[in-house]
Amino acid sequence: MVKPQQILFLWYADSPDPKKVIAYLEEQKHHGRPDGFYVSGLNLTEDAFYILLHPFQNLRKMTTRALSLLLHWTAEQRPGPEGGGVNIVCCDFVGLSRFCWIVIGLNFKLLKAAVSSNHQDEPL
Repeated sequence: MVKPQQILFLWYADSPDPKKVIAYLEEQKHHGRPDGFYVSGLNLTEDAFYILLHPFQNLRKMTTRALSLLLHWTAEQRPGPEGGGVNIVCCDFVGLSRFCWIVIGLNFKLLKAAVSSNHQDEPL
């Protein structure tokens, strides 16, 4: 029996710092793709130290402040099965940003690459 953790991997930085999240995801990409599906988690995590330093801030505010950096990273990604490509990207509070449009754009990049590769196989 295949266990869910064997077919779906989560790249999750467990950090409140968006720069550390991005650095972690880049490091994971350089290690290569796992077998199966994998999720690049743009999710920020509040730890006890962060909460003590920011007692009036919640996860939504923390994420909102980091969205431009996280979305910029997402828009620069290359989807697909080749090395360095992303598979699934997740983010909190997607309704507050253009995250969904960026992911749709990544899907169009993948489709465009597939169409151009099919046309290269055709004889002239």
